[in-house]
Amino acid sequence: MAQHGYPKGCGNQRPGRGECYVSDVDLDPVEYNCLRLARTILLFMGDPSSPLRRVDVQDAAEVFGEVASKDIICAMTDLFSAIHLIRKSPFIFSNPHCINCREILTENERRVMLALAATRRGKRSAAAAHVMLVCEGNPDVPVHQDLKRLTHILPLPRTEPEGDPVAR
Repeated sequence: MAQHGYPKGCGNQRPGRGECYVSDVDLDPVEYNCLRLARTILLFMGDPSSPLRRVDVQDAAEVFGEVASKDIICAMTDLFSAIHLIRKSPFIFSNPHCINCREILTENERRVMLALAATRRGKRSAAAAHVMLVCEGNPDVPVHQDLKRLTHILPLPRTEPEGDPVAR
């Protein structure tokens, strides 16, 4: 996906409490691109008056394919809508258009991405733990359902001969 926005960054260059660098989390290329798309969707959801930019949708189509990208955008919007309805506190995410912020993974983003990665790899207990934490212990069945729907649309994770996911 193309990068747009703040070419010089905001000056925020270090992770804060509960945050880490995106590179510190073992996301495969599909999950990394899901993170990038999720941030754009969250930005749109946070300010519905600014439409999801056409360039972001085109970027998603380049990564995931024309048809799949639309399904992925819908599934991710459903996922984050469910999280929004379940959580009591705000969902914190990094600005996708700032060169500094986009390198930092918030605790909330990390939990969702680890839940996605675990779901894609069939690690149900790990996925359940991350979903429970991102949902703050509230009933989380809709989030599990939306994660499963999203993983059925995404390409399967690449595996090595012994069946372990390939690291980036």
